[in-house]
Amino acid sequence: MSDQDQGKPVTPDRRRSRRVSSSFRCWIRSQSCALYTPIRDINREGLSVAGPVPFREGEEVSIRIEGTQRGSELVARSRVVWTRAPAGMGAEFLEIRSGAQLLDRILGEDE
Repeated sequence: MSDQDQGKPVTPDRRRSRRVSSSFRCWIRSQSCALYTPIRDINREGLSVAGPVPFREGEEVSIRIEGTQRGSELVARSRVVWTRAPAGMGAEFLEIRSGAQLLDRILGEDE
């Protein structure tokens, strides 16, 4: 049964690059709070996380993902693009300030 059959609106997938599931966790910080949470999936444009989140749509946040190798981390200025209680949120990367090579590794594009 499709979402439309269940009365749920179908939203088009607007992603420009493939998303991958991730076992990484990230810090998400705004001016008023911080959250350490598992990443559900990630792609070149941003990521989504599961669970309750204290952020609002449109809010600018900083995202930090620590890699498994010492000193590897991604830091990105980001914006919350959707929230769904209690399902989680999605954020788009506005600027990757450091760690683009970690993103390549997570996405399996560093080979």
